[in-house]
Amino acid sequence: MSAKFDELIPGEDFRTGNGYEGVLEIKSIDTVNRRMTGTFYFDPYNEKTKQTVKITSGTFNLKYVNF
Repeated sequence: MSAKFDELIPGEDFRTGNGYEGVLEIKSIDTVNRRMTGTFYFDPYNEKTKQTVKITSGTFNLKYVNF
């Protein structure tokens, strides 16, 4: 699994992938309204600046599509 976060510092690109730690937890799935909620945290890395940041207490509330 990988993640990208590009709004932390304008113009900078932070990513994560194999070898980086993080958790995404699905808290609820509403199959009627097709919504999913949850929390996440991870430590993305910027290849250009060699900087690692901590993303903590992230949340999401998304509409999903069945394929």
